[in-house]
Amino acid sequence: MADPIQGAHVVAGEEVAVGGTRVLVKERDLDGHPLKVEGTTKPTDASAGYQVGCTFLDTSTGVTYRNVGTLTSCQFEPTSTEDSVIASLGTIATTGNTDAYVIAPKAGVLNLALFSGIDALAQHGSNYITFSVTNLGQAGAGSAAMLAATDANTTKTTTGAAISANTKRTLTLNGTAANLVVAEGDRLLVRAAATGTLANTVTGSTVLLRFRRS
Repeated sequence: MADPIQGAHVVAGEEVAVGGTRVLVKERDLDGHPLKVEGTTKPTDASAGYQVGCTFLDTSTGVTYRNVGTLTSCQFEPTSTEDSVIASLGTIATTGNTDAYVIAPKAGVLNLALFSGIDALAQHGSNYITFSVTNLGQAGAGSAAMLAATDANTTKTTTGAAISANTKRTLTLNGTAANLVVAEGDRLLVRAAATGTLANTVTGSTVLLRFRRS
C-alpha cells in the first residue's frame, strides 16, 4: 500500500456525497478535501470538491483514475499510460482484402501489434496473407504504414511465418518512428490481404493494437 501523502489525513472510510456522487473517502487533505476515494460510479466531470491529484478506484472494474482537473471542476482520467484497441477482422477470406477499422483512443505511439485467429494457415510461396495497419488520419486521407512492409508480416514460405491456431502472433512494427505516432481520433485501417488463393479461411481473427500515451 502506498504511503499517505505528506500532510494528508487518513480516514477509516466514510461514505459521503461529493459533487453529487456517493463515494467512500479513504484519505483527505488538511482542508478536508478528498485525496483518495473509491466506489462504483466515477465522479462526474466538472464536479467540485475533489482535490487536484485525487485518485478514484472503480471497485466494479479495478480501474484507477486521477483528477487532472481542478478542485472546483474535476476531470478523472485513467492512470494507465497505455491504451489498447482490438480490430475484429472476423473471417479472413481466401481471396482479396479483409479489413477492419478502429479509432486511436488517445494521442500516443504504437508499441505492440498482436494477431490471433482460430484456424491455422500454413506457409505458401504464392498464396499467402500480408498484414498491414494504415493510419488514415482524421479525415481518411492519411497513408502512414504502421507495420513493416517486410515478409515478417506475411505467411510466405521461408521468409514469413505460418499462422498457428488460437495463438498470438507479434506483428513487426514500422522502423520509422514517425509512422507509429497517432493523434486521438485517428482512423486506422487494419488489413489482411490475400495474395493468390489461401488454402483455407482464418476465422475469429483479431488484431490488438497497444499505444503508449505521448
